[in-house]
Amino acid sequence: MPARFEADARIFHPAEDMAGAHRWANLGAERGVTLSPETGFAEVMGLHVYGDQNELWEGRLDAMPSEGAVPHEQCRVLGELLASHTQTPGVCWFGVWTGWGVLWPVAPTAVFREIRRHRVHAAWWRRMRARASARAQNRRSRAIPQVQMPHGREQFLFRGNVRAACSFEPMPGDYVSPNAWWPDDRAWMVVTEVDDFTSYVGGTREAIDAILASSDLESIEVPHDVRIVNW
Repeated sequence: MPARFEADARIFHPAEDMAGAHRWANLGAERGVTLSPETGFAEVMGLHVYGDQNELWEGRLDAMPSEGAVPHEQCRVLGELLASHTQTPGVCWFGVWTGWGVLWPVAPTAVFREIRRHRVHAAWWRRMRARASARAQNRRSRAIPQVQMPHGREQFLFRGNVRAACSFEPMPGDYVSPNAWWPDDRAWMVVTEVDDFTSYVGGTREAIDAILASSDLESIEVPHDVRIVNW
């Protein structure tokens, strides 16, 4: 995040389960935890930072936040809010991490076995069409401009209306949000680390105040040099 912004905010991705979405503040209150700039989800859930955090990745928790992506509803709210805090809402830049698997379809290696074994003709053609489709998608992916972000993260670079931030769905049901997005006038910037349960926004004092005041977003103000805690 550039250091040029007047203020910064941290947005907490809600923890979701079958019962719905849960705010970090409510989960933490059950354990006497108050949200701070460096509060991690393990702390909110009462897990030992260095001992029990594996529970986050092994599916033993009922509620989990979205990792590496702003949930769609919060993304929509954030996009609408930030659109009024830029002079160029029609031209926004989106960086999407190249490591998301849904952006690089791989043809099944079984196609080669089918060719060698001369199995069912119809099945062979289905596999060939799938392979051709995957290769075409890979060619399209390679044609998209890429940028090198700090700490070695390469990202595909897209351009569109600020509200397009919530429209990235490379495959049906595989929604991803940009890992970095900013308007052409650079009035603000949104960053979501691929391993993080929260997102960060830098912008004008007015833009950050609007985020903090939104009842649809759980957020707190943070200093620019805040340490990112991704568990």
